[in-house]
Amino acid sequence: AVSRSFEHFGFYMPKPLSAESFAEIPTVMLDNIAVILPVAFVGAVNTLVSVYAAHSAGDMFPIRECLVVDGLTTMVAALFGSPFGTCVYVGHPQFKAQGGKIYYSLLNCIGFCFLAATGLFATVNAFIPPFAIAPIVLFVGLAINEDAFGCIKPNQYPAAIIGLFPACADWILSKWPHGAEKPAGLAAIAYGALLVGIVWVAVGVFVINRRFQNAAIWSLIGAIL
Repeated sequence: AVSRSFEHFGFYMPKPLSAESFAEIPTVMLDNIAVILPVAFVGAVNTLVSVYAAHSAGDMFPIRECLVVDGLTTMVAALFGSPFGTCVYVGHPQFKAQGGKIYYSLLNCIGFCFLAATGLFATVNAFIPPFAIAPIVLFVGLAINEDAFGCIKPNQYPAAIIGLFPACADWILSKWPHGAEKPAGLAAIAYGALLVGIVWVAVGVFVINRRFQNAAIWSLIGAIL
């Protein structure tokens, strides 16, 4: 596997999307709108949460600048075929507590650019087994939840926890035996998990705050979607 991974070694310059790819954008958007909208929304919210978390650690980064730069870099990257949106990296207080500074992000950027431009990601994947990366993913997940719950009022915790259910259902279905029939209820919750989670949290928060009219509006939005 390692020797085969070096077959991808080379130098790859970013190339803009072709005219055919641009022509397919409306179709792709319509087919995947249940994923695109919540991912974009979650990316923006993640930036807000991360910036507020940085504020709590004493670093007052400008929110408007962070959101604008995230949007611009996402659009520029999309012109070259990137499906990933950029956002402020989560876990600022945790990294600061460990002594991390700007060089952490800078070295990350240099490393990723080098691996992407040379095709050596395949070699890294061949050397590092997936389960070795799991602790990193776990840390990021815990950091995200810690930052998120740190910005939530305690009486709204139930709504936030309910919002995790669709994502959990989606994960369960991803591990479901291939070919086996999936529970209809679980599949219904998992489909469009990010969007469903946003709607559920909004409804839950408004119900907790006894703003039933707003909760009804969000319920209607969820029914339409």
